[in-house]
Amino acid sequence: MNILPSAEQNEILALIQQFLSAEFPPGDLGESDASYSAEQWQKFVDIGWFGIAAPATRGGSGFGLAEELLVYREAGKHLLSPSLLATSIAVKLALAGQDAGLAQRLIEGRARAALANPLALDIRGDAASGRLQVFDLAHADYVLTVTTENAVLIPVDALTDI
Repeated sequence: MNILPSAEQNEILALIQQFLSAEFPPGDLGESDASYSAEQWQKFVDIGWFGIAAPATRGGSGFGLAEELLVYREAGKHLLSPSLLATSIAVKLALAGQDAGLAQRLIEGRARAALANPLALDIRGDAASGRLQVFDLAHADYVLTVTTENAVLIPVDALTDI
């Protein structure tokens, strides 16, 4: 079994490394404000960040989990906001839930998701209640939280006491 990246994966990796080095140089690591401006977010959209593993028929790049993992390995090296990962996962949830419109808005950068750590979460059908620790909520339209049983995408306007 060959577990080394393919030539195509190496090309993706080189593009991502070049992009991140230019936009988020190592000296910028650890900035306290992880929220990205609309212009910065658009740069992620322009390189296809959020749709890398979404089918091309749905506005994505049509790559798989391996390519997405390579992208997020590089994101980790630059200490990027978890909202990038949350938005990518939100695309998958929207597609799994047959909400192509939401998936498209996320891929195109017209909607964002923040990542939340569930401190106490009760999910019953389409309703969720409990306490969440949310990261980078400033520009988010949705909050993504994942438990051992569920992954839930909650509209920000449905949250209370934040």
